[in-house]
Amino acid sequence: MSSLLTGKEVAQDIYAKLEVPEGATLAILSQNAQPDDLAYARNIAKAAEKVGIKVIQTEDAEEALAMPAVIVLGDHQGLELAPRQDIDGWNDYFAPCTAEAALRILDFYGYELRGKKVTVVGRSMVVGKPAAMLALAKDATVTICHSKTLNLPAECRAADVVIAAIGRAQMLGREYFREHQKDQVVIDVGINVKADGSLVGDVATGEVADQVAAITPVPGGVGAVTTAILMEHVVRACTLAV
Repeated sequence: MSSLLTGKEVAQDIYAKLEVPEGATLAILSQNAQPDDLAYARNIAKAAEKVGIKVIQTEDAEEALAMPAVIVLGDHQGLELAPRQDIDGWNDYFAPCTAEAALRILDFYGYELRGKKVTVVGRSMVVGKPAAMLALAKDATVTICHSKTLNLPAECRAADVVIAAIGRAQMLGREYFREHQKDQVVIDVGINVKADGSLVGDVATGEVADQVAAITPVPGGVGAVTTAILMEHVVRACTLAV
């Protein structure tokens, strides 16, 4: 059986190192937010409260922009948000939290990427592309794949590390991984809701559990680390604002 790279331990390590400055505040700006956005906001507010970060939920852009750290939910085209306020963006200060979480898990469990082949399945601006850039910064040889990639299973089989972020439930089955070596590491970023309400990733974990060396579970993997990194970004943004 493969090792489970659970996110709880990684998140606990991040929280243990947080030094939250007095008065640290996060603004959650939402206009025309969808139910998923509101659920996300509730989860973030709960996590922030636990570590001593004040949360302001508002529909007033001016109020939000006065805060050192901001999360934008819903449609806010043209909003002039400074990079150091944008704690879940791809900018000079912060990488998207989910992409960063994928790499942080590998670091925590001791998987060195230098010289390794990393295949990222998915090309979104919030996960796939930034995850690829973060892996490249660690001297990995990176391939970005997507739904139109020819012979996608072969591209995955050639990788030492596969980061699955394509958003298709249990798409990556046995044919996507090497059959005999059992030496591949899989970071499953996908969160897909099945008809029965259960959550599954982009990888068919049950099929490949005896085939890969290690894999993140869904749920219980990348998600917890993403939230912890978001709190880390809030602290950094508040420190930058001082």
